[in-house]
Amino acid sequence: MTQAREESVSGASAVRLPLWKVLAFLILTVLGFFICVELATRVFYTPSPPKEFRAFINPEWEIRDLYQRDPVVFWKFRPSQVLRVNSDIYGRFEIPINNQGFRGKDWPRAHPVDDYLRILVVGDSCVFGWGADADESFPEQMEKILNSDSRLSTPVDVMNAGTPGHSSYQALQVLKYWAKEYHPDWVIPFVGSNDALPCVGRNDLELARIPPKPAWREFIEQFRFWRLLEDVWRGFDSSGEDLQAMTQTALENMASGPRRVPVDQFEKNLLEMHRFSEEIGARNILLTRQSALPDPILDRYNETIRRIAQEKDIPLVEVAGRFLDYATAEVYANVEHDPVHPNSRGYGLIAGWTSEKLVQEMKKGASE
Repeated sequence: MTQAREESVSGASAVRLPLWKVLAFLILTVLGFFICVELATRVFYTPSPPKEFRAFINPEWEIRDLYQRDPVVFWKFRPSQVLRVNSDIYGRFEIPINNQGFRGKDWPRAHPVDDYLRILVVGDSCVFGWGADADESFPEQMEKILNSDSRLSTPVDVMNAGTPGHSSYQALQVLKYWAKEYHPDWVIPFVGSNDALPCVGRNDLELARIPPKPAWREFIEQFRFWRLLEDVWRGFDSSGEDLQAMTQTALENMASGPRRVPVDQFEKNLLEMHRFSEEIGARNILLTRQSALPDPILDRYNETIRRIAQEKDIPLVEVAGRFLDYATAEVYANVEHDPVHPNSRGYGLIAGWTSEKLVQEMKKGASE
């Protein structure tokens, strides 16, 4: 009997695994579990954007798939992709995003010919061309118009640096970075509509002062499962800010509440764009902002644009006023739901007016 017991103990000892194998098995099991959970959440769960950005980003565009955070401009498109939009309001269209994270073709650092004209357009979704199919945004149509203009003897390259939701603050940061890289001859800011929006929580300058997240946090937030845990925790965290309530308060204060970029800061941003453009040897054209509905707040921003153009002798395209000559259905994508974004014809009009102003200024400069 004693011998049988010894044989049983000996058999148990024989199948005991080394510690490293046990640990490896546990690690692989846990890793496999999290991989399965991550795959499942990527299939069945769409996380919400960071709360400080949710009011500025089109809700149907999930930030982790199309956008990426940026410490300077808050958000930008992930480069080298195609946006496929299927909207009940705007219809279906596809937009290529280049390797710099902007709409359209890649921007060559060296042009095929030495003598050419480079134009940088900075701004928001009306620069980006929200609602317009490929080649139908205002900068893209402007490039076609200028390259077919017999009055110009040089090829023209128009770079569309617009991002949906961006304000004059973000456009200024885009200008300061990309103008140093590509040395444009002309810089055209088309901003104001997002600046005039009511502030939800923090304004743009306050967002800019938020310290960047540590590298480990940026890494872990790449995982969809972690984003799910964050959203679940946010739902139970009654002490946190309620974005829906903040947004509702901002809408209730539409006419009198704080703006994303106050008018005085908007003026400083435009003046800094002008100063920086002169510093790099570029000239500006300013454009007022259109709205299908009466908007006294936006009118204040347009008056600022007009005054700066007059004081600094900057060419001005009166988009807001000239749009009033057209029926709203002629120039807006869907005025019932959206009084801001033009349709293809509206973008074409802006492109034509801006192109004409640019050619006039170039001819004026050549004759002086």
